[in-house]
Amino acid sequence: MKYATYLFTLVFVFTVVACGDDDEATPTCDTDNVTYNNTIKAIFDEAGCASNGICHHGQQGNNFSLADYEDASNFIFLDRMIGSLRWQNGFSPMPKDSTAVPDQVGTEMLSDCDINKIEAWIAAGTPE
Repeated sequence: MKYATYLFTLVFVFTVVACGDDDEATPTCDTDNVTYNNTIKAIFDEAGCASNGICHHGQQGNNFSLADYEDASNFIFLDRMIGSLRWQNGFSPMPKDSTAVPDQVGTEMLSDCDINKIEAWIAAGTPE
């Protein structure tokens, strides 16, 4: 009987631990209050799109810049950006591989969270 009680307790403890709150372990993607300066610029910079990239760094003079808020909020392809970031058919996949040939698609798409933040920023009217 002691063995059965011990075994039951042990199984119960493992079950409780295994069924713990998974929300704590899974990071969430905060898309509230997304602004260019606090969120979007870092995503563009980290992906090599703007400040250190060869594609949208602001030196082309062709309205393709994402290097600062004014340029990014007036980006002529803003309405197509999410399709490009999600590599959907009919869109030019972004980001390109900024370390190689300019028109070569990069090896990785932005994370879903980063794309969701950019989408939220656009939907909110591109706040600074």
